[in-house]
Amino acid sequence: MATSPLEHSWPLFGLRIETPRLVMRVARDEDFVEGLALIDQGIHDPAVMPFQVPFTDTAMPLRQWDTLRYWWSTRSSFQPDSWNLEFFVYAGGVLIGVQGMHTEKFSLLREGSSGSWLGHAHQRQGYGTEMRTALLALAFDHLGAQVMRSAAFLDNPGSTGVSARLGYELDGTKTSAPRGVPVTSQQFRLTRERWSATRPALAEDITVSGLAPCLALLGLNASS
Repeated sequence: MATSPLEHSWPLFGLRIETPRLVMRVARDEDFVEGLALIDQGIHDPAVMPFQVPFTDTAMPLRQWDTLRYWWSTRSSFQPDSWNLEFFVYAGGVLIGVQGMHTEKFSLLREGSSGSWLGHAHQRQGYGTEMRTALLALAFDHLGAQVMRSAAFLDNPGSTGVSARLGYELDGTKTSAPRGVPVTSQQFRLTRERWSATRPALAEDITVSGLAPCLALLGLNASS
């Protein structure tokens, strides 16, 4: 596939992860309309808040403005020693959610953390596990990560279930108050050794393309 001029200038736009059911890629501006519509259709039961930043509580149109500001900021703040990859996740050509990876000083520490969400209509179909597995394959098998972290509130069994299935180990708790009331989240940690020992069969069917031109942006080089 030929590289577009935009991908040549910002190679992250050419980075893709593919699984048997999913395609994950860094979104362009024209994809954001679809992303906003998916959020508007609902992500979670309004009675609970699964996010540290309760952006889904914000009234329209401020919610859309804030979401766009955040997505744009992941580009404008992208630096080799501090980056946030936000993959839009597609199943059968339909946007179903977002899977992200954030890290500081990755080339030195080789640690990152993940976060994700699925549109309500696409939950309970195994997509959460599949997209997290894809991100872990990128991190451990292609970027040389040593540790990947995740977190979920105690009332979010979907996320904690994904972590358990993929071999994460409990790594303490944290208290925060996204809605002004203290709530506890579980912290999870997956080491490279643990990933190697528990690596799911699905990981063998995951492909990553367009990574080589992105390595310098990620603070890495071809030999990292």
